[in-house]
Amino acid sequence: MITDRATLPDPPEGLTMIDDVALEAFMGRVVADLGGILGPAGLDASLYAEDVEFSDPVTRIHGRTGYLLGIQALRVALDPAFDIHSARPAGPDAFRVRWTVRYHLPLPVPFGLRDRPFADLSGESTYTCDVGRGVVTRIVDTWDGLSPEGQRTFSAEALRDVAGAVLQAAVQPAAPGEQPAYVTLRRTGRYEVRRYESFPAAERPAGGAGAGAGAGGAVPVFRSGRATPGEGDGEGTVSFMLPRGGPGGAGDAPAATEKALGVVAALRFGGRATEREARLAAEELRELLDREGLRAAPGYELALYNPPGGPLPPFLGRSEVLLRLLNWDDAAGGPTKAFAPVQ
Repeated sequence: MITDRATLPDPPEGLTMIDDVALEAFMGRVVADLGGILGPAGLDASLYAEDVEFSDPVTRIHGRTGYLLGIQALRVALDPAFDIHSARPAGPDAFRVRWTVRYHLPLPVPFGLRDRPFADLSGESTYTCDVGRGVVTRIVDTWDGLSPEGQRTFSAEALRDVAGAVLQAAVQPAAPGEQPAYVTLRRTGRYEVRRYESFPAAERPAGGAGAGAGAGGAVPVFRSGRATPGEGDGEGTVSFMLPRGGPGGAGDAPAATEKALGVVAALRFGGRATEREARLAAEELRELLDREGLRAAPGYELALYNPPGGPLPPFLGRSEVLLRLLNWDDAAGGPTKAFAPVQ
């Protein structure tokens, strides 16, 4: 939860220190209360005006009762998980909160062909408040990856975005075994920005026997790659995740180490994960990032989630290219100001 003053920027121009202190104190109360948004008690109703207005690209609600009931309905139907990344003042009577919510979709899971399906949504909420009364009067949510026109309530672009996320979750094949934990910091229609926790992995040189799979066919497998073809193709390393708390390498098996991916951009693609397809996907992702002023380190990681000899045909397989980001800013939900694209 983000309530520490050290994580917040200086007050916007035109905001006095007294105003800043009052707004920050109220913002801290609201953000702290958001930590219980998905609990049985829900939000503290006293922090919201009776006639509070809420809007996002698919919803418009007027009134505190409808707003609180809507949140409880989502909690019951979709079992969401909510992460707050940053909070900052946005004027004399407003502040912004960046967040990600993960919805678990009530879809059947036949024959264990996929994990429990989920869809991530990331964006920013702008809270307008009456600091003197200590209430929020308006909340406007915007979603990452939508155009300004797409942010309008009931926009066709937003509905397509929701449908695409649900469809992808519905056909997502399962990856056996433990998976690396991560938080989605930003989701667009084409790629995601994630922060991975470090995880135990075994590592071996690429190109060796069994380089395409982990021990016993375990996945995911992470293979380092070059950004462009040339001398040295096929070099690098292959690593696969080990169960946390499990045994390390033994005999000829590679020793366990901690793999730290950090903040990465991830682009998913289907079909056979050949070196050529991985490189093309990495080039596409790098172009998408360049347009938004995001800088990525050279090379890429290819994440393979399909066990060798598994039941799924290649076109249903799941592979991802990961590019390590050099200038991600949690508060901005994008590049640091020094690297922001010129408008």
